[in-house]
Amino acid sequence: MMNLIRKPATVAVVALMTAASAVTLAQGPRGDGGRQWEALNLSAAQKTQIEKIEQQYRQAQPSREQMQQQGQAWQQQHNQLLQNRTFNEAQARQLIQQRQQQHTEMELQRLRKQHAVFQVLNSQQQQQWLQQRAQHPGKGGHGKGERGDERRGPQPQTAPQN
Repeated sequence: MMNLIRKPATVAVVALMTAASAVTLAQGPRGDGGRQWEALNLSAAQKTQIEKIEQQYRQAQPSREQMQQQGQAWQQQHNQLLQNRTFNEAQARQLIQQRQQQHTEMELQRLRKQHAVFQVLNSQQQQQWLQQRAQHPGKGGHGKGERGDERRGPQPQTAPQN
């Protein structure tokens, strides 16, 4: 019975991680599928350089099999933690830190790629890109946007300070 529950959960975790990676790789730094580049009026050489950067970072990503193995290992450890007679806080913390480290590495790779692409832009394009980001800070799922706040539910109101 436990294997029937564990397998769909593992598949769901792996599918989510794989989909998130694929979406992140397919999208530009702001996460809108590269549409932000259209307004920057890139030269053909810049487009070629950016495509090479994207290919380089795509190749550096873990394979689906690696992601699946990581997801299965995490799910197995998670399930073992739940099945213990007593709660093992040290084991739980280790499991959480392991997951956080994986997310940190993914975010670090995303920022490295973003930096490399940003360096391809001339100073005017860089300023324009930064302005676009300032106008749409929640785009791409990597910031606080209106949708992200909605998913967390109503936020407590703070009284204005006089």
